[in-house]
Amino acid sequence: MQANRIVISSNSKNLKRKMSIAIYGKRNSIPVLVFPTQDGKHLDYERFGMVRTLRDYIDKGVISLFCVDSVDEISFSDLSGNPEKRIKNQEKYYHYIVDEVVPFIHSFFHTKRKIFLTGCSMGGYHSSNFYFRRPDLFSGFLSLSGIFDAQILMGGYMSKLVYDNSPIHCLENMPLSHPYIKEYRRGALFLCVGRGRWEEEGLKTQPVLENLLRGKKIDVFSDYWGYDVDHDWVWWKKQILYFMPMILRKISSKKKINPVLEKRGKECNDFHRP
Repeated sequence: MQANRIVISSNSKNLKRKMSIAIYGKRNSIPVLVFPTQDGKHLDYERFGMVRTLRDYIDKGVISLFCVDSVDEISFSDLSGNPEKRIKNQEKYYHYIVDEVVPFIHSFFHTKRKIFLTGCSMGGYHSSNFYFRRPDLFSGFLSLSGIFDAQILMGGYMSKLVYDNSPIHCLENMPLSHPYIKEYRRGALFLCVGRGRWEEEGLKTQPVLENLLRGKKIDVFSDYWGYDVDHDWVWWKKQILYFMPMILRKISSKKKINPVLEKRGKECNDFHRP
């Protein structure tokens, strides 16, 4: 039996299109923002069995899921499109999540509790990107089979906006004096990739991100599963159950947003830069 679901749809002021959020869970639980796989939609997490897999956590009021739509079809997936227009669409998605979805979640819970992020494949990229851009808003992330280099996703194209949306590039140049370094060190950071079919890009970029984090003394749990572990839902369901107890031990449902850092994050969109 599937967990109860509420779907909220509205027109995004940033994206100028209808966007939907599927909500599973109860108030006073830990909010988890879920990004879909490439070109995915808000009901995909349910359709592929991930909501059912997490049902015990949801029904017991431990976590609640907020599953959003992607706009990858007009950003990273639009391989024949103008690259700067594509990355500008990604930036609009960034503002949709930060300026519209996050306040909605806070309103839904009547709190400013930090939100945990997760996703599989392209959703793993988004969860890491949003965390590194705004650790003042998010408590951490779990990326399953993600990729962390936006330049690869853009077919080699680089610009300021690609840089701002590329965790590897941003972290590489971030000084230890940056105020977000302390936030990263408090965060719950989890990476996982298999060694099986279709995991090549994750296997290429996860060690790079892991080494950058460790080099800045930022704690990260980076896991590499076996050669039979493919880029597929059957494994992501096993992985989410494996990691959830560790995630819950690491994060606290009482973590609140630091208002000073939230203000700084709003004022400075170039916070990754030295």
